[in-house]
Formats: sequence, C-alpha cells, structure tokens
Amino acid sequence: MLMSTTPILVLLVSNLFIGMLIMWFFYRVTMSEGEKKIEKLRTSLKNKDAKLKDLKEKTLENESNIDGLKTTIAKKDKNIRQISAQVKERDDSVSGLNRDLVDLRDTRDNLSVQLDKREESIGLLRDQIKEKDDSIKQLEEDLNTLKEEKQTSITRAEKAETMIQEREKAIEEKDSSIELMREDLTALEKKAQDALTRAEAAEACIANLEEALEESAQEAASQKTRIRSMQDDLSVIDGIGPRISSVLRSAGITSFSKLAEREPEEIHGILVAENPSLTRLTDPSTWHEQARMAADAEWEDLRALQDSFKEERRAKEQVKLEIQDAVADATIVVQS
Repeated sequence: MLMSTTPILVLLVSNLFIGMLIMWFFYRVTMSEGEKKIEKLRTSLKNKDAKLKDLKEKTLENESNIDGLKTTIAKKDKNIRQISAQVKERDDSVSGLNRDLVDLRDTRDNLSVQLDKREESIGLLRDQIKEKDDSIKQLEEDLNTLKEEKQTSITRAEKAETMIQEREKAIEEKDSSIELMREDLTALEKKAQDALTRAEAAEACIANLEEALEESAQEAASQKTRIRSMQDDLSVIDGIGPRISSVLRSAGITSFSKLAEREPEEIHGILVAENPSLTRLTDPSTWHEQARMAADAEWEDLRALQDSFKEERRAKEQVKLEIQDAVADATIVVQS
C-alpha cells in the first residue's frame, strides 16, 4: 500500500513544485513588467515635472513681457492641453498636475485682468502728465509775463528818471528867471522913482519868493540828510541782511554808491572769502542795480523792482511745487 502511494506522492510533490516554479516565474515576469511600468511612470513623471518647471519659468518670463503675454499664453495653453492628454493616459496619481494647470489658467486670466488695469493706469498717468505739462507751460507763460512787466517797470523807471532830470532843469531855469527878475527890479528902482509903490510890492513878492526858496532849500537839505542816512543802511537792498551788510562794511562798502560801483563777481568774491555758505543764501547779481536806484533816491522804482524780484521767486517756487507734485503722482501710479 505504501509502495503504491509513493509514486502518487512523488507526482503530487513534483506537480506542486512545478506549479510553484510556474507561479514563481509568472510572479517574476509580472513583477518585472510592473517594475518596468513603474520606472516608465517615474520617468514620465520626471519629464512632466521638467515640463512643468519649464512652463512655470516661461510663465514668469511672461510676467516681465506684458506685450507678448497673449501669444505666449496661447502657446502655453497648447502645451497644457498636450500635457493634460498625456497625464490622463498615464495614471490617476498625477491628477495634482491638472490642478496646477488649472491654477496656471487662473493665473493667466488674472494676469490679463492686471494687464488691462495697468493699461488703464498708464492711460490715466499719461493724462495726468499731460495736465502737468499744460500747467508748467501756463506757469512759464506767467513767468514770461512777469519778466515783461519787470522790463516795463524798468522802462517806466528810466522815463521817471528822465522826467526828474527835466524837472531839475526847469527848476534851474526858474532860478535863473528869478535872478533876472531881481536884476529887473533893481533896474526899475534906479530908473523910476514914481514906481516905488510897485517896486515895494515887487520887493515884497521877491521876499516871499526868497522865503519859499529858503524853505525849499531847507527841505532839500533835510531830504538829502535822510537820503544819506538811508544810503548807509545796506539792508534796504533785496537779498542783504544784517550779516551780509556787516561783511560788506568790513570790505569798505559803506554806501549805496560804493555798492553800485562794484561788479557782481567782485561782491561774490567778497562773500566767498568771508564764508562760502553766504553765496547759497543770496544772489548779488542785482545788487549794483538796486544800489544805483537807492543812490539816486529812486525809492518808488526800487520798490517796484524788488516787488518784481519777489513775484519771480514766488513763480519759481510755484513751478518747483508743481513739478514735485507731478513726480510724486507719477511715482504713486507706477508703484500701484
């Protein structure tokens, strides 16, 4: 009985062994194919990661190149569709890539919206710059108008000086006439005794004229005294304060006439020699002209000239403020 069952057992064991060998072989083949598929899948995933990295780099490049954004995005869409088709054919494990692609599309749409907003902002900025340019042109026109008014004031001052000279000549002529009148009265006294009454009246008139002349002379002397006292006050000149006045006096410039004789370059050298920072506080280019007017007692013309300087400075300050506001607005728009 044992002998009869032994071949059967051997056959069963051999069959079992063969079956195990077949299963092992099948398992090895299956594992090898699975490993190959896994390796292919890993390679594919690496390729997809590389492509995705390239796609992100290209997307970043598109952010810096707004003008070619639409054409580049169209190419990226085509690549995304190709990658999506390949990913769907591979495995569901790369579904996260699809979500990234969807995010990229959303980013593209957001970039398009931002591009439209930037274009609107640029249009607004151009309009603002144009308005500022118009404002600057208007200010330049106002400045030119002020310069013309300044020239007109200078012309009026020259005419006033001419009129004063003419009046001085007229006064001299009147003085000569009065002297002639005195001589005529003296001759009349000698020639006609019967005209004594009229001569006395004429003498009374002459006395009155002499008194008026004496009063005029006293007033003129008083005015000259006031003028001399004012000539010593150099701070009357626009741009000269107590400190600069002291520097000029130390240099021997103690009156308007002496200041009028000095050239602006010479005054500038005196200030630089004393303290270079003084030249940053004032401009001596107009001092000799102001000093000439002050020395000639042309106070009204001097005040008109100084007012024109103040208006010109205010206009320049206004232009600077307008330019600063334009630059600030442009900077805010660009930063936004």
